[in-house]
Amino acid sequence: MRKKGSIMMILLVVAIMIVLIPLLTTLSNFPANEPANGPANKNTPEPPSDNNTESVSEEPVSQVEEPAEESIPNYTTDHQDPAVPEETEEQTASPEETIFELSKADPELTAMLDDIASRYDCIAVSLVVYNGESRDYYTYQYGYADISEQRPVDADTKFRVASLSKLIVVICAMTLVEEGKLDLDADISDYLGYDVRNPEFPDALITPRMLMQHTSSIYDSNAYSSAGNRNLADTTERLLDAGTCYRKQQPGSSFKYSNFGYSVLGLICEILSGKRFDNLARDILFDPLDIDAAYLPVNLREETNIAAIYNRAHVLRRSVQAQLESGDPSVHGSDHNQTPGNLMISVIDYAKVLTMLGNGGTIDGIQILSSDLVQAIHNADTAGKGYKQGLATRLQNDPDMPEAGSYWHTGSAWGTFAQYNYYISGDANRGVVVVTTGANTKRLENGMVEVCTELSVSALKVTSQTHPMSS
Repeated sequence: MRKKGSIMMILLVVAIMIVLIPLLTTLSNFPANEPANGPANKNTPEPPSDNNTESVSEEPVSQVEEPAEESIPNYTTDHQDPAVPEETEEQTASPEETIFELSKADPELTAMLDDIASRYDCIAVSLVVYNGESRDYYTYQYGYADISEQRPVDADTKFRVASLSKLIVVICAMTLVEEGKLDLDADISDYLGYDVRNPEFPDALITPRMLMQHTSSIYDSNAYSSAGNRNLADTTERLLDAGTCYRKQQPGSSFKYSNFGYSVLGLICEILSGKRFDNLARDILFDPLDIDAAYLPVNLREETNIAAIYNRAHVLRRSVQAQLESGDPSVHGSDHNQTPGNLMISVIDYAKVLTMLGNGGTIDGIQILSSDLVQAIHNADTAGKGYKQGLATRLQNDPDMPEAGSYWHTGSAWGTFAQYNYYISGDANRGVVVVTTGANTKRLENGMVEVCTELSVSALKVTSQTHPMSS
């Protein structure tokens, strides 16, 4: 009996083991704790979503398992990881601008320019030589921005550059052409809202292109010159309606420099854009290119670094304060002589505008104009004296004159003389911008300013020969 009970016990233990062993084997396949990066416990509720997207449990792409580190450089064009290799960005990026002070980069050239400035009895000189391809800017400064304060000129000093302002007007007008708002060969009467006709040629249209090329027959009569700082729209209509600001030449037939023509062009820009011209230039050009410039000095970011204007006798003609008080940004509409000559800008910032034109309307990846419209600006087909006139620019086509082959323009008022010369033939995109005050100078036969030309030729020639900016 005892033996039979022992056998039954053994059989029971064996049966229990047969049942328990598979169960223990199954349980051993489950880890005691879930890894930190494992799937969420299905019994744990999802956190609320910030949006209504459906796949809240889907991991972002950046968290998908990456290949092993050593395989990361083996990307192909068929697979681009979000982290693009740095060398790819460097190959496509625009060159960063580099500013050199000539006084440090080239003491010999600095001494040469000092001699020129002294010979012409300049109070102030600010000059930049630039290469638009490499974005190198060589700056030179001489003298004082303000004698009373003994404040020296520096590369950021703002000057009233007189007629160098006109190029900005054309650039702004060309953006309106690009938008389909302005037709260069349309009747300007259509934009002004009243008939504009030269009384001697009542059937001849006057077009925006003629205004830009100074062939409109509208000229700076005594009535225009004596109008003072008056509202652009009112003054323009009154003067055009009076018929006293027209030459006795058919519109489009001959060249005659006209500040008034650029007043009219500025007014057309205001009408078509619905903005004061100074605000239009800011929105179209200055802000996109990070340029501190303005047609009203009070709109400059930095108002304390403006140059006073002295004439050749070194008499103060326009103090810094007087310039700051010119124009009222709260008044609707510009005054009538603002667009032809009231731009305040540094030479470096003006060089950025020329760099943009030399690059076909683009700089630092920012497109201001199409290449076709830039070409239209440079299409110089109107004969001047020793040059051909384009739209605000002139082509120096006489090989016997200084700066042959360059596009150029000058500006002068109250003792300021300014000039730019730039070259864009072939692969070249380089030039010079120079502004002087107080210089005892004259104009050359072709209209260039003697002191500005001598400074420009010397600076461009030497830097092109001796510095890495040469193209």
